[in-house]
Amino acid sequence: MRVLLVDDKPHLRVLVRTLVEGLGFDVVGEAPNGAEAVVQAAEHRPDAIVMDWDMPIMKGLEATALITAQQPEIDVIAYTSAVDPLLRDLFMRSGARELVSKGDVPGLIAQLEACAAERVR
Repeated sequence: MRVLLVDDKPHLRVLVRTLVEGLGFDVVGEAPNGAEAVVQAAEHRPDAIVMDWDMPIMKGLEATALITAQQPEIDVIAYTSAVDPLLRDLFMRSGARELVSKGDVPGLIAQLEACAAERVR
């Protein structure tokens, strides 16, 4: 499975890259903001995107809506420290698959593995 990582914090992208690659998935790109994520999603056509919410230039919520409108086959997993029911609802309405806390590594792994399993079918 091909994954795009989107977070404005480089050290968090490194950690998530290590996790994603450790699961056997390919990281096809990294973006520091939502605007770059939209460009890279069109260029790399990943199967899944791990998307932060609070970033400069363009927030993850707006980027998710743009990406899923153009490429609904991409699974966007919102990944943020600001988890609350309202934000989750907004992400889900924008086309995200799920919202996972940055502290919930098992939850992120479960979402990535579910995306991969669905692509095999």
